[in-house]
Amino acid sequence: MEFICTLMDANQQQLPTVGGKGANLGALIYAHFPVPPGFVLLTSAYQQFLKTDGLLEDVERLVQQVSSDDLASCERVSQAIRTLFAQRPIPEAIVEAISDAYLQLAAGAVAVRSSATTEDLPTASFAGLHESYLNIQTLEDILTAVRQCWSSLWTPRALSYRTHSGIAPRMASMAVVVQQMVPAYSSGVLFTINPVSGAPDEVVINATWGVGEALVSGQITPDMIIAEKTSGRVIRREVGNAPVTTTTTSMGDRGVGTMRQPQFVLTDDQVAQLVHLGARIEEQFGAPQDIEWALADGQVFIVQARPITTLATEQAVPESSGMLIAPGEDTWNREQDQPPQPYDVWTRTNVGENLPYPITPLTETQFSVLFGLDNASSDQSQPQLVRRFYGRLYFNEGAMVRNLTEEMGLPASWLHKMWGSRPRGTVVLKNSFRPLRLLRKLLSLVASRFKAPKKAKTPLHTPQQFFAHIDQWVSEFLLLDLSQLDDASLWHEGLPTWSKRGAYAWANNIRFSFSAVISYGLLERIVHWWTGKDLAQDLVTGLTGVYSAEVGPALWQMARLAQESGVQDIVLTHDPITALALLRSQEKGRLLIEQLEVFLARHGHRCPNELELRNPRWAEAPEQIIELIANYLRAGEHVDPLIVEARQQQRRATAVTIIEAKVDPIRRAVFRFLLKQAQRAVTVRDNSRYTMAKFIFPTRKVYSELGRRWVERGWLRQVDDIFFLTLVEIEDIVATPSMTTLPVDWQTRVEQRRLAYDFWFTVVAPEAVGADGLPIAEKEEHLTLLKGTPASSGTIRGRARIVQTIQEAMSLEAGSILVTAATDPGWTPIFPLVGGIVLEIGGQLSHGAIIAREYGIPAVVNVPGAMHLIQDEQVIELDGSKGVIKLF
Repeated sequence: MEFICTLMDANQQQLPTVGGKGANLGALIYAHFPVPPGFVLLTSAYQQFLKTDGLLEDVERLVQQVSSDDLASCERVSQAIRTLFAQRPIPEAIVEAISDAYLQLAAGAVAVRSSATTEDLPTASFAGLHESYLNIQTLEDILTAVRQCWSSLWTPRALSYRTHSGIAPRMASMAVVVQQMVPAYSSGVLFTINPVSGAPDEVVINATWGVGEALVSGQITPDMIIAEKTSGRVIRREVGNAPVTTTTTSMGDRGVGTMRQPQFVLTDDQVAQLVHLGARIEEQFGAPQDIEWALADGQVFIVQARPITTLATEQAVPESSGMLIAPGEDTWNREQDQPPQPYDVWTRTNVGENLPYPITPLTETQFSVLFGLDNASSDQSQPQLVRRFYGRLYFNEGAMVRNLTEEMGLPASWLHKMWGSRPRGTVVLKNSFRPLRLLRKLLSLVASRFKAPKKAKTPLHTPQQFFAHIDQWVSEFLLLDLSQLDDASLWHEGLPTWSKRGAYAWANNIRFSFSAVISYGLLERIVHWWTGKDLAQDLVTGLTGVYSAEVGPALWQMARLAQESGVQDIVLTHDPITALALLRSQEKGRLLIEQLEVFLARHGHRCPNELELRNPRWAEAPEQIIELIANYLRAGEHVDPLIVEARQQQRRATAVTIIEAKVDPIRRAVFRFLLKQAQRAVTVRDNSRYTMAKFIFPTRKVYSELGRRWVERGWLRQVDDIFFLTLVEIEDIVATPSMTTLPVDWQTRVEQRRLAYDFWFTVVAPEAVGADGLPIAEKEEHLTLLKGTPASSGTIRGRARIVQTIQEAMSLEAGSILVTAATDPGWTPIFPLVGGIVLEIGGQLSHGAIIAREYGIPAVVNVPGAMHLIQDEQVIELDGSKGVIKLF
């Protein structure tokens, strides 16, 4: 069996044999482009490896556990498959073939790159989903890199991407390219079309010193150059920030000299040379290309080329206004959009914490109907509060601040601080407290309650009454056997029933939120005014009765129970699904399962990114909790909740003592009153959000049941297809009992919406969008000191870990400093495992801030660009009292 071909011969091979990267490089060599020599380990080697010791059967069994509506399953299955790959030896015949090819190449250092049969294609690039390894210098290291490339076919991202793209697991295979390393003086990436604006006559180049490993891994900010495609003339050039350069010697990373770093990486002549080469490669392949290049001894080498699939004919193109449009179908619900207002400023603040990722059609279209906001949104006299940009929901902070300042007379800074926002846009709003205007507004609201007696009023209950109502409604729903209801009856138990209660739930939740903003704002201002100290956040830490704060201690108790019951090895050595099944089948696992059921009865309506209806809740996928228990077992005594609780209560008591010692008896009485109100309001606000997550759980279960039925009938391909239909479309289907099949174009519509949804995950959404729909440009700085909003007191120095998803956060070492965009309540179990928290989005009353204070974790929120300005594994010092982060 043939296992090897040279890169020169790869052009004569079929893509299923050499993979996308191998085929593209072979075509470039055949067309006489400057490509470093190398060889391809064919997919036949990968297939032979799968036949060893029943590996293929094990992989197929595990892949069957991947559920398209269970994102965590991708992480679990990936970990299990990659462990199997690491344990299996490479067959001797393959080892000999690689050894012979490497000796013939006589290259010294090589690059080992994945070349999957499903990547670098005209219709799906899969860019960055599989792994590459640079500067490999021994046969043993090449064999290790080959095995890791093979296993990267089964990373969580690759599994998820193939599922979303409709690519069956059996269609995916992996070749590996082994290529001579270029001792690059500089390197980078070239796009033969502007990937941001879509301009086809512009070329964009990213360039850095040395080889491109630091650039690809995000360790540096490269030079950015925009040039004319026809002439190579530089239109725009920005110098980057390159603290490291990667060389091809055993020395590894090396600091860039102080004389070298401020210089541009490329001269104008080198830019023109690259532009010309890129235009030729684009012409060769007949489509815009994403090209990796390296410059050594004055010569340019091409080490990789792939199509820019998001800019092809039916892909993302810019509107005439300059806004980016996704491929596929992304126009659902646009008829709700209203004409822009001068004060509109759309931000991810607050809403970004709850819905940090692109949103599905069903989630967005349900929101306004469920909570009775659809009528208000159609009123042209009222500002539009929520709108979709870049696949994500944005909140009209401009309208909110305008109402706060002009209508209620409150300072704009109150909202900015509580929500973690800051002044933006062109409208200048007052930042002074106008108590008379606030009093008039409150009196008018009270008066309005006595007008229009015929109009149904929304009951304004106490928090305890509100929580009890929701608990009762949800408990009654969970007693229903949904499988016994026909589609019409099932539908009635969902939106028609819960939308009648939605206005009540929304009105009370908003009321509690505003109460917390006002109470905490007054407390903070009074304390600083009277004492000159910023101790407000310490005054609302260590509070009792915060529902979300129960999660960490409960998980810790289950971890201890696992140890006491002797089942910790089951939890730690098996994937979560298998571990859960074993615990349920063995007597020694009974106590832990009983405790798990108690936990799910209390918190089972929760999950990460829980406002997105597509995501399964803990009660629906309890293996998520088993994985969390495993993390708590690994953390050991680091997360003892009794120690944390005592420490936070002492911190609060100390702050109270300091303040009371500085004020006279009258002010002390006022302070105590304000303190009590603020502590109660902050607790109620977070508990209200907890309860709202429970409120939407029933509708999630109804949609999932409909999706399951429609898959059985052949109407949909997978259960979570239903979340890519809008509310109106689902209602129309249910209202047509004679329907025996869905029209073909409905499934096409779902696929096109999935395409747009997946695309938006590849786009970094701007923090703020103006009334014109374009990003609000903000000056980017490379700093050694970052400033944000202080959220939870304390100082910690440690290594930062840049985390995109909660699945990545699962693997954090105890004491790491978590740096991420935002955390919703589903992240709560992670908090006790980390030493500090930095969030790009959030305010002092955001969920992340409240829970950080409860667990005594230093936290700074509202740090724009933190995930870009802080590097993974970089040592930082976080001061949660001052809201500053030092970078080292």
